[in-house]
Amino acid sequence: MNRGLHLMAVLLVGAGDAHIPVAPVFPPRPRLSFTPATLTEFRNDPARESERVDLKQRAETILARGLVVPRGEGDWIFYYACPADGSTLHAESESVHVCPRCGRRYTDERTIAAWRTRGYEALEAELDVLAKAWALTGDRRFFDPVREALVQLAKDWPGYTRHDRWGRRGLLAVVGGRRYCQLLDEAVSLIRLAGIYDLVAEGPWPADERNLVEQQQFRMPADEIGRFELFINARNNHQTWFNAAYAAVGLALGDSNRLQRAVFGSRGLLRQLETSVTEDGLWYEGTIAYHFYALQAIQKTLEAAHRVGWTFADHPRLKRLWMGPLQLAYPDGRLPVFHDSDPVSVTAYRAHYQWAANYFGDPALKAAVPEGLVSTNLSGMGIAVLRRKGIGGQPLCVMMDYGLHGDHHGHPDKLNIVLYALGEELVLDPGRISYSVPEYKTWARTTVAHNTVVVNQRDQQPDTGRLLFFEERPQGVAVLAESKGAYPGVRLRRFLVLTDLFLADAYSVEGSMAITSDWILHGRGHVTPPESLKPRLKPLGEANGYPHLTRLMAGLCTNATPLFSFTLSPSKTWTLWLPGDEEGTWLCTGLGIGYRLDDAVPFVLRRRETAHTLFLAVLDLSGQRAIESVTCKTVRDQEGRPVSSLRAVGLEIVGNWGRWRLGLDLSDAPAPLSLEGGPLFERWGLEVLPPSGKTP
Repeated sequence: MNRGLHLMAVLLVGAGDAHIPVAPVFPPRPRLSFTPATLTEFRNDPARESERVDLKQRAETILARGLVVPRGEGDWIFYYACPADGSTLHAESESVHVCPRCGRRYTDERTIAAWRTRGYEALEAELDVLAKAWALTGDRRFFDPVREALVQLAKDWPGYTRHDRWGRRGLLAVVGGRRYCQLLDEAVSLIRLAGIYDLVAEGPWPADERNLVEQQQFRMPADEIGRFELFINARNNHQTWFNAAYAAVGLALGDSNRLQRAVFGSRGLLRQLETSVTEDGLWYEGTIAYHFYALQAIQKTLEAAHRVGWTFADHPRLKRLWMGPLQLAYPDGRLPVFHDSDPVSVTAYRAHYQWAANYFGDPALKAAVPEGLVSTNLSGMGIAVLRRKGIGGQPLCVMMDYGLHGDHHGHPDKLNIVLYALGEELVLDPGRISYSVPEYKTWARTTVAHNTVVVNQRDQQPDTGRLLFFEERPQGVAVLAESKGAYPGVRLRRFLVLTDLFLADAYSVEGSMAITSDWILHGRGHVTPPESLKPRLKPLGEANGYPHLTRLMAGLCTNATPLFSFTLSPSKTWTLWLPGDEEGTWLCTGLGIGYRLDDAVPFVLRRRETAHTLFLAVLDLSGQRAIESVTCKTVRDQEGRPVSSLRAVGLEIVGNWGRWRLGLDLSDAPAPLSLEGGPLFERWGLEVLPPSGKTP
C-alpha cells in the first residue's frame, strides 16, 4: 500500500471499522510461517541440510513417542508453580505435582488444570514440528497425527465452559476462555494452530474433517474473542494478540473480513498505534516486558498483512516501537525493570530488531545495540533519563519514573528512580518477581519496594505526574518532577542532579497536616550503616510490603550527615550521604527483595513525622570514596535574606578532587537565588571549585 492509501486508511479507521481501500490478495498456501518460495528454499539450500535433518529427527522422535492430546480445561500457566518459592512443579502423575525445591505436593484442580495448559502448549510445539516435516517431505506419517489432533481439538472446544483464572465460570467469566482460562491464551493458541493448519491445509483432508476444524477450531474461537474483547481495554497488550489471532486465522482461511478487522478495525493495529504507543515509541504500560510482548503480536499482524499486499513501513509511529527501548538502555545494554517487568538486555530481543531491519529496510536496526545515548526526557511515557560519561570509562545513568501509571501492569511507584554506575545496576526496582508467588502482590506491587517516598505506610494511588524542569549543562544534568495524586492532599517533588562523580537527590514531601514520610532506597552491595543503629526485632509495618523488610538495624539520627557504605568488591564501594537529617529523623537499614525471592537487597530508610519535609541524599559514584564531606548551606534571595530550606537548599560536597557547591530551588516560582555569596542561579546552580586551601 502506498503512503496515500495508508493515510486514507488511518483517516477511515478513526470513525470505526473501515473498509480497506485495497482488497487483500491471498497467495497460494503456505502463507504464514512459510511461503511456497521460502519452503522450496528450505528444501533445497545445501547450507540448511543440518536444519532439515534435525527437523526430521525430531519429527521421528515425536512419532515414536506418540502425541498426547490433553482433554479438559486449562488454567493460568503461572499456577503451575510452588507459591512458597516460585519453582515450576514436576508432574509425578496426572493428579500429583511436586515442587522440586521444597517437596510440597499439589493435587488441587487448579494446579492440574494449569498442568493441562502446559500440555496444550507442548502439543502445539510438537504439531508444529510434524507439520513442518510434512511440508518439507510430503511423508504422510507426519501429516496424519496433525490432522487427527486438530480434529480432536476442534471436537472438544465447544464443550468447554467459559472460565477465568479467578474461578468464575459462564457469563461471569467475561475475559475468560474455554480451552484456556483467558481470551489472551485462546488468541495465542489460535495463532500457533493457524500456522500449523496452514502447513497441512493442502494435504489429504476428508471434507467433513476440514470443515469441522475450520469451523470449531478457528472460526468459533475467533468469533468468541471478538464478542468479548470489549471487556478488555482496547489499548491493552491483550488486544494486540486478539488482532494477531484475527490476522492469522484470516490469512490461514482466506477470510478478508478477519484480516480487515485485525488491521483497520476500531480496535485494530492502526488504532493501537495511535492510542497505545507514546510519542517516545514505548508501549503505554511502561514495562519493557510488555512492550516487547505487544511488539511480538504486532509483528505477527504485520507479517499477515504483508502476505496479502499491505505494508505500513512508512507509518509515522510504527518504527518508533523498536527505537524507543534503545533510549532506555543502560550503557551495557541492560534495560530498567519498571513496573511488571524482568531484568533483561536489549540483546535478548535481537530477533525483533532483525525482523524490523528487514521490514523497514534499515540494516542499522539489526545490531540491536544502543549507540550515542544521551540524556533525554521521554515525555510521552514520563521517564527522565540522565546520563554522564563518569570517570575512568565507567558511564553513569539515572532514570526517574514520573509519568504514566501503566494501567493494569503499573506499580505504585511515582518518582521512583533506578541507577547504573560502576559497571552495574546499583539502585534497582524489583519488577514483578513472578506472578506465581504471593510476594508479587505483597511486595513487588507496593510502594516501599521502590525507591521513592511512602506516606503513612500506605501504597500510592495511580497517578500521572508531571515534569517541571529538565536541563543539561557541561557540569551535570538536572530534572525536577512532581506528583500530586499519588497521595491525595500531599505533594511530592523530586529534584535530581547527576554529575560525573555523584548524584544529588532532593525529595520534598508537603502535606496539609502531620504525616509519616518514609524515604527508601534499595541498593546493591554489602551495606555498612552508622554505628548508632542497633538491631530491631519489631517489623517496620504490618502491611503494604513492610513485613518483607528484614534483618533490621534502626535508631534515631545522631549525626548531621549519616553515611552508609555499599561494598561491591574489596576495591569498589559506593557511598550514600544523608545531609540535613535533623534531630527526629529515624534511620533504618536491612534487607528487602530483589529480582527473585532469594535475591536479598539492602535498603536504607529514613522516617520523619511532620507536614512538610525535605529529604536530601548524595550518592558518591566514584567507586573510591572520593567524597569526604557533605554539608548543607544557606540559600539566599537577591536581597541577601535566607530562604527556607523547604523551598530551596544548598549543598557543599568536598573531596580531594575539589568542592562542588550546589543550589536547588524546588519552589513553584523559581527566582534568582545564591548560595552563601556565590553567583546567582535560577532553579539550579553548580559551582566547581578547587579543594579548600588550593588555587585553580
